[in-house]
Parts: sequence; C-alpha cells; structure tokens
Amino acid sequence: RAGKEHWDQLDPNDRTRLVKLMRKSKGRASNLDEGERTELRMIARRLQLIRFGRNAATAAFMGRRGGRRH
Repeated sequence: RAGKEHWDQLDPNDRTRLVKLMRKSKGRASNLDEGERTELRMIARRLQLIRFGRNAATAAFMGRRGGRRH
C-alpha cells in the first residue's frame, strides 16, 4: 500500500515515461543511451526513493508489531 501511494504522487507523465524507460532497459541502465539514463535519474529523484524506503520500512515494522500477541 505504501508503494502505491508513493507511486501515485509522481506526475502521470513521469510515471508513463518511467515505465517506458524500464521496459526498454529491461532493468539495466546500460541498455539506455546517455540521454535516457539522465532522464531516468531525474525521474528517480522526483520519485524520492529514499523517502519511500523509510515509509515502507516503517509500514513493515508497524505491521509486524500489530500481529504480535502477548
């Protein structure tokens, strides 16, 4: 759920372009030309992956705590 919320905050044009770049690269940035790699980096910065990682880790931790019974 945290991933979907984070993804939805990205501009729709950036989401579309990111998907196209990822498909073209097949997960390897070396499959893209220099301009496409630069574009990919710029979109990744706007995606704020570090913030997403923190949010996902917090959600996972809180989810684990909620399942414990004493």
